Parts: sequence; structure tokens; C-alpha cells
Amino acid sequence: MADHSDGSSAASNSPPPALADPGVITEEDVRSLFDGEGGWGAGYWPYMMGTMGTEDDEMFVQLGSLDRPAVLENMLAAGRWVDVSGYLQRALEFHRDEAQAAVAYPEGDNVPAPTDMPRAHPELFVLPRRMHALELLGSDNLEEAQHYFNLDIFGPTRAANRTLYLDNLITELQNMIFNEGPAAQPLDLPGERRRTAQHIQDYLRVNFPTLDRGPEAAASMATSKRQLYTTWRFGEHIDDYNYRCLVCHQTIPFNTAPDHRMVEHLHADCPAMTPGVRRRLPRPNRPPRPAQPPPPPAAADDDDADPEQQEADDD
Repeated sequence: MADHSDGSSAASNSPPPALADPGVITEEDVRSLFDGEGGWGAGYWPYMMGTMGTEDDEMFVQLGSLDRPAVLENMLAAGRWVDVSGYLQRALEFHRDEAQAAVAYPEGDNVPAPTDMPRAHPELFVLPRRMHALELLGSDNLEEAQHYFNLDIFGPTRAANRTLYLDNLITELQNMIFNEGPAAQPLDLPGERRRTAQHIQDYLRVNFPTLDRGPEAAASMATSKRQLYTTWRFGEHIDDYNYRCLVCHQTIPFNTAPDHRMVEHLHADCPAMTPGVRRRLPRPNRPPRPAQPPPPPAAADDDDADPEQQEADDD
């Protein structure tokens, strides 16, 4: 293994520098452990951030760094919904600039801080918690599911702005847990897990566009650019004539002009649209020009008049 020391035995034997604020760990704090005086050496940074094994993924989780896509993918695949909730909360601090730019409701007198997850990123707050509540319900822990819903989902979001999509998501979950409506039916947990994982990734793809993507997502984005040349950040091409809105997660068939149709959907029909996403959309399509009435018939020219009729008129 390469020697990453600076050649000073005193420096190599000294402990890493202390964090400025132990309560909030940022990327700069981590860099200081490698680059600062008495640190482990700058050469370790790219190794730690790019080539570590999965046994070291927990460092990314504790930091809230989303810079290694496989970390979140593995957590979603394992169904670690409570851990995912905490990871995403820390990610809003670690990626604070991106989180600030993506606040769902950025206007008005009471704009939330980017780390105020229930108000700044309500969908990202609800998705993993909803899935945890469904897991409890599927395990016949009804009382625990009801308590969790009231305390960890409904309570924090009751005063937050909601899109139609999010409002329906919470209402359907409430119906399923409390058996209050037609949504109370047998659970498709495998399907719910797949959809929840996909919808979390959709949210990050739309709202945190500067993050690295895994190979599958990167390939999807490259393919989608060919058809959705102005809306590929908000939609993806699935196959043939089928497309998916990454904002509301709907699959929509577009037989012709998919980019034009996706623009129409985003501006007029998307039930998960927020002001924060809307201000980043491409310009809406121009409305069709109104039909013009036909021009009046042209007046007859005197030179074209019938000579016999003209002669009769003269008599």
C-alpha cells in the first residue's frame, strides 16, 4: 500500500485534528482530517470518497454525503427505511447549497430553512417514513403503525404545504392504517418497496441535479435526452411511446412530440408540481394561434365587368 505520510514521524503519530463543531459534521470537517496539520494526508481523500468497500459506507451515511450513489441504493434495497430517513435528513445539511436551491416552497414571508425537511422537502420527508409505516402494518403491528403515523408523519406535516400528490399519499396511508376508507386493502409490500425506492431516487434526480448518478440512472438520462431534449431533467423515456414524469412518477404514453407533451404535462397537469420545481421548468409551449375568419370576398373590378351588361346599364 502506498505511503501517504508526509515524512514526519511526529505528524504521523499525532491524532487527527478535532472538528470545529462536533455537533455538525460537514465535508470540510472530513477534509480537515486528511488535509489538515497532523492529518492522514491528502492522498487519502479520493480513496475514501471514491473507492472504499461497502464496509465503509456507513461513513457516508453518518455524514449525510450522497456522493456515492451505491450507498443509498443499497439501503433502499435492504429496506432500511428509518436509516434512510436519517440519512436524507443529514444530506440536507451536507449538501446544503443544493438543498437550499431545491426548497419546495421558496416564496413568501415564512420560507423554511433547507434542513427543515417537513416544510422544505415534504415529499422526501414522507416517502421513507410512509414505507416504514407500511412495513409495520404488513407485520401486523397495527398499534405501532398508528402511533408512528400520528407522531412521525401526520404531526410534522400537518401544517406544511402539500401538493395534490402528497396529500393523496398521506390520506391513503391514513386510510390503510386506520381502516377508514376504500384504500384499506391487502398490501403489496414488494411493489410498494420498489415504488418507494424509485420515487426517492426520482426526487433526488429532479431536485439535486449536481449529484453523481449510478450507472443505471446515468444511462437512463443519456437515453432520455434524445427524446426529451428540454425536459430530460424532469422525465425519462421508458420504452417505445412510454415516458415517466420524475416529479409525479406517472407513466404517460406520448405517441408524438414527447418533449412538447411533457412540457404540457409539467406546466398544466402534474399533481406533484411545487413552486420550487416550476421555476426551473423549460418555458411553456406557445398556445395555438386562434383561427382567423376567412377574408371577405374581393370587390369586382370595373375593368372585368361584362361588356354586354355594361352596355345595357348605359342604355
